[in-house]
Amino acid sequence: ILKFFFKLSISLGKVSSDGNITFVLNNVNQSKNKFQLSSYSSNFIRNNVIHNLKINYLNKYNLNIIFGGTKLFNENFLKKNSENKIINIINNIDNCYYKPHPNKDNFNPIDITKVKIISSSIPFLLLVNSCKSVISISSAVLVDVLSRKDVKSICLINLVDWNNVKEKERVKNYLEMLMKKRNLYGIFFPNSITELKRILDE
Repeated sequence: ILKFFFKLSISLGKVSSDGNITFVLNNVNQSKNKFQLSSYSSNFIRNNVIHNLKINYLNKYNLNIIFGGTKLFNENFLKKNSENKIINIINNIDNCYYKPHPNKDNFNPIDITKVKIISSSIPFLLLVNSCKSVISISSAVLVDVLSRKDVKSICLINLVDWNNVKEKERVKNYLEMLMKKRNLYGIFFPNSITELKRILDE
């Protein structure tokens, strides 16, 4: 089952963030117009795949991977100086990789000095075994990784400037809702780069 879910996650890029998922599988032992219907909880799928998948696509360990957002999100909700703040944050993190958002409209920071860029098309499931920390402003991977006690989840919403405080609250409420729904807790919300570094070093 896990092999199937792994193949599915690669082909789709991700699994639905909540609710139930229904898959229609073609059964090779039956005629072509007959199908086998199977329904699984998406939380069951996600947690089991993240826990049991042993692949280390990058063949590296203890990385701090930043999962980026979209240009539209940054332009609509973050102040113009936030791009410089994001770059400053990235340049202050050791052993850091940056993973752009899978959308074509992804944000790719310039002037980053010591960071390697991961292809935007690589799914999170192929990267999790390389991670020491998962870092993002609003990505759902912050919650996805909480089932792994060996990986820290760090949210940057307090380290960037917002055009609209309500959007900042919406992001935090969204993450808290996902945590409650999946009964997973433990995202860090640092208030300074100094605090961020302390969390990374602990």
